[in-house]
Amino acid sequence: MQSSNEFKRKKRIKLAIYIATSVVFQIIVITVFGLVIMKTKSPKLRLSNNIDIQSANVGNSSSPSFDISFAAQLRVKNSNFGRYKFDNTTATFTYGGASVGQVIIPKGKVGLKSTKKINVIVSLSSSQLPNNADPGKRYWTPT
Repeated sequence: MQSSNEFKRKKRIKLAIYIATSVVFQIIVITVFGLVIMKTKSPKLRLSNNIDIQSANVGNSSSPSFDISFAAQLRVKNSNFGRYKFDNTTATFTYGGASVGQVIIPKGKVGLKSTKKINVIVSLSSSQLPNNADPGKRYWTPT
């Protein structure tokens, strides 16, 4: 009788060890999956190539300046496995390190693995440029 109870006790201990090992393994797998695969990424913001110029005033070589207004489409691409919500933000266009224009991006949300298209009106002006602006630094950044 003693050996039968001892055998059942050892069997229960072995089962408990298997269950505990299985739970620890599951926790490790879920943690690695959550940290590596399901990592939240910032959405990519792109300005489309198709723009509709509404007005353009460009100066001459003795007085270089520009004042341009155009309609364009911004694309917010979400590469996450879930919805991505974003608040109102501003994209700044720079030339030579100085701001030449801004566009307001309204708050919204992008579905999982999809792209949201937003139509915007952009106004660019050289009136805020310093005289020593480096034309090699042209880009726009969302802030």
